[in-house]
Amino acid sequence: MAHPRGTGAHIEEPKDVSRLTAEIIHNNSHTQVRLTGELDLATAAQLVEAVRRLTTVDGSGEVDIEMAGLSFVDGAGLRALVAAHTAVRAAGGHLTLSGMSPLPRRLLTVTGLDDVLDVR
Repeated sequence: MAHPRGTGAHIEEPKDVSRLTAEIIHNNSHTQVRLTGELDLATAAQLVEAVRRLTTVDGSGEVDIEMAGLSFVDGAGLRALVAAHTAVRAAGGHLTLSGMSPLPRRLLTVTGLDDVLDVR
């Protein structure tokens, strides 16, 4: 897809994954994955696969997962975020989580994952 005039970025069409939509936005220096819906047992594997594809096929080193559009996150969703972090790190990149609502942020704090993952 061509870059929008003057932005150096391009946006792929949203991909529906069960009850999760992931909009991938490529920019010059990083890639943002905007999540909408539910990150749970039914959708977690799709997120991990999408992030692995970004790091191996697209070569994205800096990945930001924007979580403001999530309505639900469970334990499987937390494991998916850790797996995504591991995949990006293994490829020599860095993963950040942004726009997190209070409940997922609290889950990360209670589990200690806020010390492992870069939450902004």
